[in-house]
Amino acid sequence: MNQRVSISRRSLVTASASLGLGLLTTGHSSARSSARVEYDVIDLSPLFASGYSSAVSINNRRLVTGSCTVKTIPTAGGFIWEDEDVQLVSDLSGQSTVVMFPFDANDSNVIVGGAIPPNTSGAEAPAFRITGSAFETLPLIEDRPFAMAAAINQAGVIVGWAEEADQTPRAVIWRDDQVSFLDDHDAQESRAHGINNAGDIVGYIRQSDHQDAAIWIDGAPTVLPRLSDEQLDQRAIAINDAGTVVGISETFVNKTPTAATPWTWMPGATTLTPLASPKGATVTAGGAINQSGWIVGTSLPGGIDPSTGRAILWRDSVAIDLTSLLPADSGWTIAGANDISDRNEIAATAYRAGDENTMRAVLLVRHNE
Repeated sequence: MNQRVSISRRSLVTASASLGLGLLTTGHSSARSSARVEYDVIDLSPLFASGYSSAVSINNRRLVTGSCTVKTIPTAGGFIWEDEDVQLVSDLSGQSTVVMFPFDANDSNVIVGGAIPPNTSGAEAPAFRITGSAFETLPLIEDRPFAMAAAINQAGVIVGWAEEADQTPRAVIWRDDQVSFLDDHDAQESRAHGINNAGDIVGYIRQSDHQDAAIWIDGAPTVLPRLSDEQLDQRAIAINDAGTVVGISETFVNKTPTAATPWTWMPGATTLTPLASPKGATVTAGGAINQSGWIVGTSLPGGIDPSTGRAILWRDSVAIDLTSLLPADSGWTIAGANDISDRNEIAATAYRAGDENTMRAVLLVRHNE
């Protein structure tokens, strides 16, 4: 339930379609016939979507959130799925003209997310929280009109960022219905992407031309080591209760990732440990980690074309193509994995054979369970 990839708020629709809201030795496995069947696919898309959809997060009660092109509204929006019942965030908010995306949910089924800012001068787009059928906006801070709630822990503490009108973000925390900035040493910008149940927070801080992955422990930020001098932009995306952090190091050209390497960091370590990438992949990102240390993400051979993506499961330091863990006759290709629960169920994006251009929200559940 700890996933997130940093994306600009105003490019959320494009990024979610391309990266499955999540972008993301050589022990990679792609031969489905040689792998044990471990997962079955539940297709969520027929319930609500017309065209693109993606499952973004899943909690331990099998509540799934995601984004889609809504049948009843000619635009993208967010959805909540539980027990084969689906709700649109626009229905709960009563704001059908505002594009809202849920990003995370804890095991009390409290859901958090944010909205695309309207193209209206002076308009506000606060982060939101959904509890049951109750939709509420979270407090804004100072004069920043936009905010995004990226993650929530079991205690209900929420982290994310607030943006100025020019889209410059700064990491924030919502606790006891109060919002405050995280200490970022007066950086140019910062974001918080994940939080564990101890209250440790991960994200990034930008103090120069490049961004540094960071962890906040007891409110104090620490910049994590660099993976290499070639991929200078780094961000920490998720953290579990053992303190294992998943992150990504990237190279950008014209704001598009041309190379990306996922990594992990453990408390006390002085270096980052790279995660394996499949052969030929130029962009690979780990997006979520569960309490058992299983990590999921996405690998792309180049660019951000989702139809070329493959969902990856890292388990015991081995990278596995998730499609290889499906029944041989499933007809599915899992293009991106965005979140994993402690039950090892996975929120993902996939397409069916013969319909490669239609990305669908899917839930991967353990085979025959």
